[in-house]
Amino acid sequence: INGIASLEDWLPTFVAAALYTDVRHAFVQDDYKVASRLTLNLGLRWEYFGDLTDAKGYNTTIWPSLVETAPPPGTGCVMNGVSYGAGAAGTGCSLLGYVAASNTPGPLPQGVLQLDKKTTFRRDRPLDNFAPRFGFAWQPTASNRLAVRGGAGYFYDNIVGFKLAEANAGNGGMFLSSPEAVSEVNSGAANYYSTNSQPFNTIPPGWVPRWANLATGASGNLNIGEQPEILLTPLTYEWNLDTQYEFLPGWLLDLAYVGSHSIHQVVAWPVEMPKLASPSNPLYGVVTTNTSTNAAVRVPDLGLSTTFPFDETVGSARYNGLQMTVKKQLSHGLTFQAAYTWARSFTTYGSGSFSPSFSNPALLIQAYQPNPAYRPQRLVVNFTWDVPINRPGLEGKLVNGWGISGVTTFQNGQPLDISDGRGATVYGSATTSPGEYCAGMGPANLPMSGSLTSKVTSGLTGGSGYFSKGVFCTLPPVGSDGSAGFGNSGFAIISGPGQSNWDLSLSKSTTVGGIREGATLQFRAEFFNAFNHPQFSNPVTDDSLATFGQISSAATNPRIMQLALKYAF
Repeated sequence: INGIASLEDWLPTFVAAALYTDVRHAFVQDDYKVASRLTLNLGLRWEYFGDLTDAKGYNTTIWPSLVETAPPPGTGCVMNGVSYGAGAAGTGCSLLGYVAASNTPGPLPQGVLQLDKKTTFRRDRPLDNFAPRFGFAWQPTASNRLAVRGGAGYFYDNIVGFKLAEANAGNGGMFLSSPEAVSEVNSGAANYYSTNSQPFNTIPPGWVPRWANLATGASGNLNIGEQPEILLTPLTYEWNLDTQYEFLPGWLLDLAYVGSHSIHQVVAWPVEMPKLASPSNPLYGVVTTNTSTNAAVRVPDLGLSTTFPFDETVGSARYNGLQMTVKKQLSHGLTFQAAYTWARSFTTYGSGSFSPSFSNPALLIQAYQPNPAYRPQRLVVNFTWDVPINRPGLEGKLVNGWGISGVTTFQNGQPLDISDGRGATVYGSATTSPGEYCAGMGPANLPMSGSLTSKVTSGLTGGSGYFSKGVFCTLPPVGSDGSAGFGNSGFAIISGPGQSNWDLSLSKSTTVGGIREGATLQFRAEFFNAFNHPQFSNPVTDDSLATFGQISSAATNPRIMQLALKYAF
């Protein structure tokens, strides 16, 4: 097409990387009957998830550990005909810290480290991901009304979705050094008149260098999605113990404990969180003040953005739950089940209001908080009752075939964080902060008294709303320009509104025609949120807003009624 000699020459224009990973598994298991009432299940699984590689060698990246050993970059340069920072008047740029795979097309510019393997990870993926499994089933007594079961195991998981360093102008346009590799911008006015020979708006291939001007506070602010230097395999330990007892004919009680602990989970960790400078502790020997505008030259690795999205396998999570279920088998037209869960769940994965990873750069453990997605207690009841009436004749047409069913849910609210949109400005505008308690205030002062309905009404009419007033104050200044740091309120300090919902269905089935034909006419009336009880969403949790504490929406719809008529033959 348009003089392109081969598909091999044409394809890189559209495909920045042809990625692949080597995945292998092996598993062995066996059941062993120790006694007539005890059976064991033993298993072992081996997992191998190979590193992400690219047949073209375009999967290049940055190792912050290498950048930290390099001297500060200059104030700018001209590279590949492109001006960076101060341009030709600058004191130079740096490519130190960049890493390329062994098959990355060359020649590579000075400063780029080329590895002796086709990946850009510092350490190869492990070969010892062995995952043992154990389970048992035990009948303690001669009666078959009691059973005890349990199990435990290791469960590894593959990592998908890492962003490679594609040369895309939207993320800095970096890292493609091969002559045939072009950076593509796939949208925008510049692409309205694309042709076969110029399919997208392209920029020259090359490497975007790091630069920083300590005097002005400006830098290259490279902000790309990067692979971690060391990629560990995410692992979850799971265990459970379950007892089932038929306490009455057709009635079953199931009591279980379920636990899990996840490690090496992928989280976006703020490796470029700006540091605080002072005259007695200047950064890079020059920066002595902290302002909202010089955050870019207070990062650990000059030239990278304060929000550099560096993924690392340092996340963890934990869950422990008591689960109790009562079941009634179908008899006399009635079946019933009630399931109750009481649980505790913690995670470092982040929160709906702000990411705990950005809230304190000192310790990851300070981001360990109740999981914002879980509800500590939850009860779900469902039932179906076909009314056991069987009358002949016309009377039967009226009273036979009635049934009622429903699902009822009660659950606690979710853990909430209180944020302050005015905070953390000394660390860069993209970072948010927890709220700052006023003197003498704490979590116990935050809940507002009264019913949930009164709190909703209060928030929408100028009152306190879901939270008490006067608990949070403006964050104290940290920077010389008055810019704020982080608040002290922590994470998951209050629960959101709980919910209770009833869904019901009333039905009537009538035999029509002769019984031999077997035709039935079924009428159903279904009621979602049958009692029209409002289920409220979480309140506004940013205490810098005038709407702080307001609940302005419902989590579910008002009562919805559906009528249905079905003819079956």
